[in-house]
Amino acid sequence: GCEDLSWISDSSMRCRAPGPGVGRVNVVAEIAGQTCLCQEPVLSYAAPLIQSAVPSDHLNNSLTSVISISGTGFGVTGEGISVAVGKTECSSVSWISDSSLRCVTAPGAGSNLPIDLSVGGQSPQTQTLAHYKPPVVTAMSPTVLPRDGGTPISVHGNEFGPDIDEYSVVWQYENAEAQ
Repeated sequence: GCEDLSWISDSSMRCRAPGPGVGRVNVVAEIAGQTCLCQEPVLSYAAPLIQSAVPSDHLNNSLTSVISISGTGFGVTGEGISVAVGKTECSSVSWISDSSLRCVTAPGAGSNLPIDLSVGGQSPQTQTLAHYKPPVVTAMSPTVLPRDGGTPISVHGNEFGPDIDEYSVVWQYENAEAQ
């Protein structure tokens, strides 16, 4: 409960909030054994803040990556913490301290993916973004296409990531055109 509680008047008391803390807190006053008829006296600790996420660029597309997250408001026990990169939850989150977490990401693909952190049901007001390595095309076959089109083409390379629904091959004509 509150620390250093003092009576001010028949309508006011003052105390110091315990801490550190995270999330929302219902406050209930008890006077001479009677519990208050409370009118939503809900307080909340400040939302967590991500100051840095390392690495946030070039996450591994085919294997897991470990992101070290620094900031404030991560709590005192590590309970109630979740982290996701884009739409994918981290496979494990390690609480180090109130200012440090480690998250193991799943293999993935994409750029400008939000690092979504939730601590005690609260999320930072600003977003930190992550980026997987961009795809690299090393070869295509065949390299000469018949004029009538419709030929299956194999695209080879790396950093394509796992099998996801968001992929395409786009034609960018250079000294050639489709007819």
